[in-house]
Formats: sequence, structure tokens, C-alpha cells
Amino acid sequence: MNLLVYHDIYSVNLLLYHDIDSMKLLLYHDNDSMNMMAYHDIDSMKLLVYHDIDSMNLLVYHDIDRMDLLVYHDIDRMNLMAYHDIDRMNLLAYRDIDNMNVLVYRDIDRMN
Repeated sequence: MNLLVYHDIYSVNLLLYHDIDSMKLLLYHDNDSMNMMAYHDIDSMKLLVYHDIDSMNLLVYHDIDRMDLLVYHDIDRMNLMAYHDIDRMNLLAYRDIDNMNVLVYRDIDRMN
């Protein structure tokens, strides 16, 4: 039981795919250089979201099985990356604005 919807109005594209059997949802939106893609897989419990507006990128990946959360944000040279691993209880955050860098790392197991 599949559902596929495609909508194209000039340069505005909308692609929506939903598969009930495998419980998957794929959403793709392209408005010139503005892209948005969301993917959800119930079986593996994963959520992937990608958003690109020119040089502004947003990538979010969530894996329920491993309990990982990865967020990546790039606006020109301003980068933000956050990674969280619930199993190891680690948090890694990195931000780069030109030459100003901030790196935060925390490991609960080692208590650093």
C-alpha cells in the first residue's frame, strides 16, 4: 500500500512518498536552491532531515536504536556541529566563526 505524490509548480517542487507497509515517509521540497528532505523509517527508528538554503545547511540525524543525535549547521564559514551519544553519555559541540573556535566535549563515564 504505497502513496506517491509529486507536485511541480514551475521551480517549486514537492515530492511526498509514504509507504505504509514499510512505514517510511520521504518528503522532498525544492524551491530553486532551497532544498528540504525529511526521511523517517519506523523500522530502524531513524529520522533524517536535510535543509539547504544556498550556503546555509542544516543536517539533523536521529537514530533511536543507538540513541545518537547529530546536528550540523553551516552558514558560510559559521559551523555548528553537535553530537550526542546517550549510550556513552558523550556530548560534542563544535562551532567555528572565522578564526574563533569553540570546542566542548563532555564524557560522563570519565567525568571530564
